[in-house]
Amino acid sequence: LQKGCLFRPRCTQGIDPCGHEAITLRTVGQHEVRCWRGGIVQMLELQEVSKTYGDVVALHPTDLQIRAGEVFCLVGETGSGKTTLAMIAAGFLKPDQGRRLFDGKDMDQWIERDYASLARKVGVIYQNPAESVSHRFSVFDIVAEPLRIHGAVREKMEIKDRVLRTLSDVHLSTDDLFLKRYPHELNMGAIQRLCLARALVLDPILLVADEPTSALDPSVQAKVLRRLLDLQIERGLTLLFVTHNIGLARKIADRIGVMLAGHLLEIGPAHRVLAHPLHPYTRFLLQRIPDEARRTKEDTRTASKTGCPFASRCEQAATICFEDYPQGIAQDGFIHTARCHFPLRATSGGHTQTITTEERRGHEFSKDRF
Repeated sequence: LQKGCLFRPRCTQGIDPCGHEAITLRTVGQHEVRCWRGGIVQMLELQEVSKTYGDVVALHPTDLQIRAGEVFCLVGETGSGKTTLAMIAAGFLKPDQGRRLFDGKDMDQWIERDYASLARKVGVIYQNPAESVSHRFSVFDIVAEPLRIHGAVREKMEIKDRVLRTLSDVHLSTDDLFLKRYPHELNMGAIQRLCLARALVLDPILLVADEPTSALDPSVQAKVLRRLLDLQIERGLTLLFVTHNIGLARKIADRIGVMLAGHLLEIGPAHRVLAHPLHPYTRFLLQRIPDEARRTKEDTRTASKTGCPFASRCEQAATICFEDYPQGIAQDGFIHTARCHFPLRATSGGHTQTITTEERRGHEFSKDRF
């Protein structure tokens, strides 16, 4: 009889005992699991990271943990700080303050000591595919460039083998004629697959995708997204996916974080956040799914400077919502959390309802609610 974990051959977080030693049930949070790694491995942890550009606060102090092997979606209107947070997570943007841990190591120290080895572990797909590739490079050179820059592979034949394998993985041609083409000779779907190949050629363990399909036609978008998710599973990737479209996040996410005006307002398992949102802003996005929830200049001007950034648009906002930024509240044992003075409540019918006017009037805010 096999003593080790039956999932060991396919597990991306396995350690030596997993293959040959039995383990009893362990309590992890509110669950029990038979796993040497505790069932949950944090790939990325951000602690109180923030970022400003001049007088503009792009990201207020934010905590975020992303688990190994999951699809985590950052959702919010345009200008909410999603890209800033994602680039900080990828190591491409240095926060003004805070700490970053990646694969159990201090990211900033890692960058100072050996940035190339960190870059080999993180792949990035940018929002506009046509602008994120050099039009002076051929298809082959675009995919091979990360291998050459970061020294992952040095032999020419080995570089070619890696490039061809990766192009095949993203369902692009590997014949010589295609390899010699330039981006302006490709359609937008092929360029985005090319960007995906470039991000994957170093065999990263974390992939950051910033609105990777927003510039594509819906028919092409679905095909590219399907291949991206297939590769995430096949390679055991951790995927941080940035999108303004909460309807898209509904289809792909394991967990969702909802952002507005540089604040992470709600975070939790996708099925919980979407079925029973705690924050009124999350419900607002869900109600606007057909409009894809794009932000306007008016929304930016009316956002509260000291309180909740959604207060000026919230139907249940009270005075305190404009004056004090809310502390966190939690449901399901800290699995699902939000920052709201008056969180939505789930009804017996599976819907959410707002807190009553009488409850708001009688509410006395306590900073110890978390």
